[in-house]
Amino acid sequence: STTAHPNSSAAMSARVSAVTVAAAVPTVTTDVSHTMNITASPNSSVILTSRSVSMVSGKPSVNNASAATTATSAATTMNAVAATASSNATTVRPTENEPASPSSVSTAITGTLFTNNLAPVPAPTTANSTTTATITVTTTVTNPTTSTTTSSATCTPNVIHYIILEKVSSEAIQISWVTSGSQNNIQYTVTLYNQDSQQTNLTVTTGTRAAFVDLLPCYLYTVSVQMSTCDTIQKQEVTAKTACKIYNGKTKILNRSYQPEMADQSSKVFQDFYTEFVTQLKANLIDTITDYLKSGKMRVVINSLQNGSVDVNFYIAAALEVPLTLQEISDSYIKALNKSDLQIDLRVTEIAATNSCAVGLNDCSQNALCTPIGATYSCSCLPGFVDLSPNVPGRTCQDVDECSNGNNACSILASCTNTIGSYSCKCFSGLNDPSPSNPGRNCSDPVACFKASNGLCAANSSCLLSKNAICARKQAFKCTVKLANMTFNISYYDPSSQATQDLSQHFLNEIVPLMRTKLNDDTYDISIVGFRNGSVDSYFMSLLSGQNTVQLNVLQDALTAAVRERLDRGATVTIEGINTSAVTAATGQDENPAWRIAVIVLGVLFGAALLIILLILLVVIFIKRRTKNYTFNPQGLMGNFSYQYI
Repeated sequence: STTAHPNSSAAMSARVSAVTVAAAVPTVTTDVSHTMNITASPNSSVILTSRSVSMVSGKPSVNNASAATTATSAATTMNAVAATASSNATTVRPTENEPASPSSVSTAITGTLFTNNLAPVPAPTTANSTTTATITVTTTVTNPTTSTTTSSATCTPNVIHYIILEKVSSEAIQISWVTSGSQNNIQYTVTLYNQDSQQTNLTVTTGTRAAFVDLLPCYLYTVSVQMSTCDTIQKQEVTAKTACKIYNGKTKILNRSYQPEMADQSSKVFQDFYTEFVTQLKANLIDTITDYLKSGKMRVVINSLQNGSVDVNFYIAAALEVPLTLQEISDSYIKALNKSDLQIDLRVTEIAATNSCAVGLNDCSQNALCTPIGATYSCSCLPGFVDLSPNVPGRTCQDVDECSNGNNACSILASCTNTIGSYSCKCFSGLNDPSPSNPGRNCSDPVACFKASNGLCAANSSCLLSKNAICARKQAFKCTVKLANMTFNISYYDPSSQATQDLSQHFLNEIVPLMRTKLNDDTYDISIVGFRNGSVDSYFMSLLSGQNTVQLNVLQDALTAAVRERLDRGATVTIEGINTSAVTAATGQDENPAWRIAVIVLGVLFGAALLIILLILLVVIFIKRRTKNYTFNPQGLMGNFSYQYI
């Protein structure tokens, strides 16, 4: 089905069209061979053209079978609707000048789809005047329905997310597509293209399924689904190769001379040789195989022609339902070549099953594994990819975003980065990763350590990133504030995230000045450890270095009042004092090392003075002993000892 707005004209030959007529028409039906959906609106014209339409002097004409529809609309009149078919065709025409309906109405031509023809369909031209449509479809003119127009200013476009391959056989492709949006009765134009990007078929529908039949085996097609909604065009495409068995062949033609133009498959020389080659085969093959060739269930394709005399590399594509073995096909084709006017070298002539998983011989996704199975193959999506078309596996493999769907082993304290087919993890900046060989899976959590540890200032504790500065304070308190009315942001797990930095700064700006006033202590400060879920649990250290000691209950009351006043009226506060002297006793470190420097300097000076005194004493004793001149007479036991030995 397709719809156009009033005062517009549109043509649909191989692609999108849109049209409408305004009239009240009785329901009439005429059967031809296939069907198509069309919905029309006032003051517009429609052209529908099937594969049998050709162009003569810019006007559409039809071979063998045709149906013509001429539609011109005015405010109250429908001039004519005509349908014509070959042989038993029936023509139905409404009464001229039939009264118009009070409101806008639609005439619907309802049906299914087209069959395929590889030859591209020429596009007819559309004039603003009355237009004739040549159609080989079943036509049903139904009672009119009212159509409405939605303003694009308030319109939310529908979206085509992806196309699903529901069935791919040797001669048919069936698809469906996944959409979302609030617009109803959307018309989809489904177009089939051959491997040369030429349009070969088209259907229009309001449903979300379509199928194309009478296709060639082992042929790569592209199916496009397009819709127009809210003055925007949405389009998705999928490629599919019809199923087949494929056999490689090669031979040498001795009675033909190679020409350089044969290297170009588009050249007339190549095409003439190809035609002769296939004609000679058909003339000498057994009737069964000839019938398969004529019906399109088997085809011969020349890959290349090379010098020497003429070396022919070709392949035979057969539909899966062709019940011939490799041996039967090989014997029949080689015998046919040998009987033909082409003199072949039997020594280099062969036909064999090919590896269909070779590049270019299959339509497996690049993210799928191809498995050869005789003369055909199967596909399966690789780990880390989801198959959007499980009925035709391995063709539409979409990367799984493990980071978005939560199917990953990253720590909540790590960033997850999606990669093609997998993902990677990395601990947030500032956090320790104890397993660098398996990064981001087991990041150390400072909050968990903070909550579990009773000795944050102990020598063996590593919970606090600024441990030395914190534990050098006169007083330190472990604080937990539960902000019941705040919503947790997952970014709070990352200490370096903007959300964490903003909330930390908010704490400092709102709580620290107020607490300094309440405690009458300008040394009060906060060291944020982190935030966790529930609603928002805040973990931090309250630090004091003033001369007066603040009691825990006083701090608890002051902090509770400050938090409820500035952050959250429903907040609860828990405080626990910690021993800050432990780190000094264990490590001898302090935030202010001036006194230690003074002690060291004094110790050095004292030691130097003692050394100088000792040296002077030794010099004096040495001189006295040499001169035997003493300033005193030895008396008593100590005197005699000194005199004797010193």
